[in-house]
Amino acid sequence: MLKRRILEWQTDRKIKRRKAFSGFNRLHSVALLGLLTDKTELKSLLTFLKKVNRAGVNADFYAFFPGNKKAYLDQFPDSDFPIISRSDINWFGLPKGEEVNALFEKEYDLLFNADLRSDEVVHYLAAGCPARFKLGFDLERAEIYDFMVELPEKANLIDALEQSNMALRNVFGKELLPAN
Repeated sequence: MLKRRILEWQTDRKIKRRKAFSGFNRLHSVALLGLLTDKTELKSLLTFLKKVNRAGVNADFYAFFPGNKKAYLDQFPDSDFPIISRSDINWFGLPKGEEVNALFEKEYDLLFNADLRSDEVVHYLAAGCPARFKLGFDLERAEIYDFMVELPEKANLIDALEQSNMALRNVFGKELLPAN
């Protein structure tokens, strides 16, 4: 209970230090943030990441795995992207380490939180990333994001990626992310 309250307090502190969104000309960099639970979601996220990179946008993928590093390596042995796991969470319930520092130090044009399960650690990571524009799905933590996409109850990750791209196209009048 105390760890959860500390995590929420730190998340709220990061939100308050955020700069206001001032508009897009063109996307140059995207941070894709995801929660890894199974290989099909990982495949969808990596396919989306490749499409973003092929569109000429520099995209980085950061993933949170709710287990420890050993369980992650057993389940996803061939991964070559930054992984944040329960092993990286300190006594206060806050994620620490090289991967977290890399996410918090680089300023992106767009942070795309592709977590459909509303994990608190992923919200903390999204709040701490100094992205100019943040997109997410969890309507209960709307203060973190600039743009929220409401999904049907049984939506999967592929549906979420498609609907968010369509919503961005409708709002901004141009396609910011590549079509799936």
